[in-house]
Amino acid sequence: MGHRSAIGARNGASTSPDLSDGLRTLAALVLTFMAFDDITTDHSTSFRVEYTLLFACAVWGAVLIVRLVRRGRIALASVCTVLLLAVLWGQQSIGPGTRAIWPGYAVASAAFLGFLMVAIYLVVAGTRSARRLPTTMGSVDHGVRP
Repeated sequence: MGHRSAIGARNGASTSPDLSDGLRTLAALVLTFMAFDDITTDHSTSFRVEYTLLFACAVWGAVLIVRLVRRGRIALASVCTVLLLAVLWGQQSIGPGTRAIWPGYAVASAAFLGFLMVAIYLVVAGTRSARRLPTTMGSVDHGVRP
């Protein structure tokens, strides 16, 4: 019980929730960009995979909001809620041949940039807090020398 999986932290070491949420958000943004790129530039008649990716990324956005609220980051959760609603509204008008001047496309693109800024903020905040946390149990130096 003293360790997580091979990917997670071990022996008391922990990754900042901000850092992990920021990295997951960056990954979701990459998948979202790829899905939107396929939808707007491909001439396929079915985009099941792309819409499944978009749905998964929207679910991550909702999970991120809940995680931020639980950590007391209400302002950031509120920003993410507005951004997620903007993406959901803008997505409905995006399809094959969508042009960048369409309002839905512009709103969704602005929301993606907003989520990118949130992700970068979380990664930076998580990196800073990780530097302040001890990496193993008992490794804190209290300034007392024998």
